[in-house]
Amino acid sequence: MQTLIDEMPFSSPLFWIVLVAGALGSGALFQMLRNRAALERLRRAEAEVDLGAVVDARSSDPYMHGSFSDRRSSPRRRGSPVSVLIADADASVHPVRGWVVDRSAHGLGLELEEEGEVDVGTILSVRPSNDVSAFWVRVEVRNRQQAGSIWRLGCKYVRLPSTDARLKFG
Repeated sequence: MQTLIDEMPFSSPLFWIVLVAGALGSGALFQMLRNRAALERLRRAEAEVDLGAVVDARSSDPYMHGSFSDRRSSPRRRGSPVSVLIADADASVHPVRGWVVDRSAHGLGLELEEEGEVDVGTILSVRPSNDVSAFWVRVEVRNRQQAGSIWRLGCKYVRLPSTDARLKFG
């Protein structure tokens, strides 16, 4: 006389093989459907992007939207203008006042109201005007633009200053 347990299907090896194969197949099907749904969401999102839309570079945030015209190796960050003193490479001439209007990991964007006609390649010394104990940081003028009476200088650090020194520029 066979016992009741011997007659149950889960005692058979074939039952377990079918059960495991079914579970694996169900898992694979679930993963495939999940991937397909993710691809469909991605396609819909791409379809909603207007590649022909004009993006205003002045109001576009490069951290949020990316930048199409910026050739920098690290993104620039705008913020409140920081008043600075700007002098020649040795900081031997009387400094002029300017403002840091944007900054990146590798340089500063400066604005000057006077004496802004500085040749590209010129080395300048810059320091925050409100901190007389701050060291002069040397920058190289990489580009310049005149907007009315204001000169905008794009500068790169000659030697990367410490993080504390960079934080003083905003």
